[in-house]
Amino acid sequence: MVLVAAAVFAPTLRYGFVWDDPISIQRWLPALDSVAAVFLPPANIPQFPADYYRPLQLLSYKIDAALGGGAPWVFHCSSVMWHVVVTSLVFLVGSRLWSATATATVASTASAILFAVHPIHSESVAWVAARPDPMVGAFSLAALYLVLTTTQPTFARAAAIGLLTLAALLSKETGAAAIFLLPLAAWLPREELAPAQKQPRHRYTPLWFTAGATAAAGALYVVLRHVGLQHYRGGEVVLPESFVLTLLAATGWYVWTLVWPFPQNAFVAEVPTHPWYVGVALCASVGTALGGLTALKKGQYPIFFSLAWFWCTLAPSLALLAMQPEAPVAERYLYIPSIAFSWLAGQALAQVTLHLSGTKRSAVFALSFLLLAGLGTATLSRNEVWRDNVRLWTDTAAKNPHDGFALRNLAAAFLELGNAEEAERLLHEALRRRNSRAGLYAIHSNLGTVAFLRGQYDEAAEHYRKAFDERATGDAAYNLGIALFKAAEATSKTDPATIQQARQWLERALSLSPYDPEIHYGYAEIVGLLGDHDLASRHFRRALELGLREPQATRARSFLSAPPLKSRKGAAN
Repeated sequence: MVLVAAAVFAPTLRYGFVWDDPISIQRWLPALDSVAAVFLPPANIPQFPADYYRPLQLLSYKIDAALGGGAPWVFHCSSVMWHVVVTSLVFLVGSRLWSATATATVASTASAILFAVHPIHSESVAWVAARPDPMVGAFSLAALYLVLTTTQPTFARAAAIGLLTLAALLSKETGAAAIFLLPLAAWLPREELAPAQKQPRHRYTPLWFTAGATAAAGALYVVLRHVGLQHYRGGEVVLPESFVLTLLAATGWYVWTLVWPFPQNAFVAEVPTHPWYVGVALCASVGTALGGLTALKKGQYPIFFSLAWFWCTLAPSLALLAMQPEAPVAERYLYIPSIAFSWLAGQALAQVTLHLSGTKRSAVFALSFLLLAGLGTATLSRNEVWRDNVRLWTDTAAKNPHDGFALRNLAAAFLELGNAEEAERLLHEALRRRNSRAGLYAIHSNLGTVAFLRGQYDEAAEHYRKAFDERATGDAAYNLGIALFKAAEATSKTDPATIQQARQWLERALSLSPYDPEIHYGYAEIVGLLGDHDLASRHFRRALELGLREPQATRARSFLSAPPLKSRKGAAN
């Protein structure tokens, strides 16, 4: 099963960075220059979300960057390794859950293989930025394994359970489910004993022991998160209209997508409120309630726990609806709930084959093998969408005919490839669709870049102003400053007032994004052209300290190694 999990996602090692991978890796990491900064991020990190506290994710990025020098394959290799670890733990924990049955080996093996190849995991593994989901899965399952394999409480065991719970929380907020699930696992009675037998109630680690460890981890996480995000203001909770209907529809979408994930979509712009999904949600809720109560009554505690795992790990994703995110539902949110789905499916297969004769049993296993092979093939095919931004956003745009999100990202991909004409066409098309303020910001920023590349600096400045009006970011201020400078430089007689205005915008960009190396570099070039060699040198050095990339890094070092001149020729980038 380990080899299967690795083989299905091994091709992703050839993929590049997509979507917002470059933001978190190339823009955030330079500002996080120490382990302490990872846990206590400084203010004004470029494009850093106000409620984003996932220090272990960022720490894993720093390790990857140190090992591979920023090469994408190292980051993808780490993501695949996390998935392999989770797959192994699905097997190990499943073996403990079903240990009292005659089908434990078959059930846990089938569960792990299903988990390894399920197409719904493509987003979480092939996309580097979705790594927190496998990380939470690994830490939560490791803690659960400790709970299920001991009956003697020790300080070391409590510390390990608490630290693993804390690690899950520090990877992503969905780790909060472990605070409830681990004590629940400790509470489970001995399944192998008949109800009439008077034996010690708890099969696993005592409830108080586990609850204390997880509660301490949760309390420490709250403190760290509060201190770590002191420079950032989180979003407001605004319930959408018809919240109950939206909640039911989202629940139904998640349940159905887990069972039948096709066609897959990287960006779902709005919760599909088709009556089918509402019906699925109601059936799943009633079925879970009845199934859970029946399982408790019959002493089938692993089934009860698996159902609890599914809903507890799905709950944080449903809670996001109250924040009205740009993507209200997403496939990656099913990575951890799918663990329970895999356990239940594996046990169902094991129970069916247990009561079949040799020929029929072989036939069921053969059909199961074909099904798993088909799922693995579908995952390999889906992974290819995540190879690069053009493939990703071409596929996503075709599935989002009304929202501008995918189109504007596809335009950005073409712009990065140097196809400004196609980018401009897509941006204008995206502008006619539904867009958030963040979306309008992105569209005008990229339209400004298209105009800038054509030498139409006044038009570029106009778009950059519109972008800044939508979102007052360092990027928008920087782009506007550079456009104004180039516009003044292009005139027959340089306008000192415009030059001064450009400089003021660049200084504003620095105040908004002090950890952006490109802004320091651009400002240094401008003030260097204006004759302030000392100021330019300071900002060139700071840009290099923040990880300025080539070819700008070579230019900065060349400037610093040259003697001061009364005037220097160059162009701001």
